[in-house]
Amino acid sequence: MPEAKERVSYREFLRFRLYKQIEPFGDDWKQAGVIAATVSNSAMRKGRAAKWQDFCPKYKRRPQTAEEQWAALEMFAKMHNARIKG
Repeated sequence: MPEAKERVSYREFLRFRLYKQIEPFGDDWKQAGVIAATVSNSAMRKGRAAKWQDFCPKYKRRPQTAEEQWAALEMFAKMHNARIKG
């Protein structure tokens, strides 16, 4: 990161970010997602086939409410405790 700061000004960096928002380029997540989905599907016997989107981050997700966070935590705790009790 220090090298990038020496080579690119802050103004140039902001212009680059704005350009990428308007005209996205390079889709590394899609490529990695396709590979991951292929590997996952080749090991799967039943169930829904994975899509490449399943392996990519979802940036435009709205923040969870406190209630949603508690519900997710309770679900995790139930699954965890059920697995421990076997």
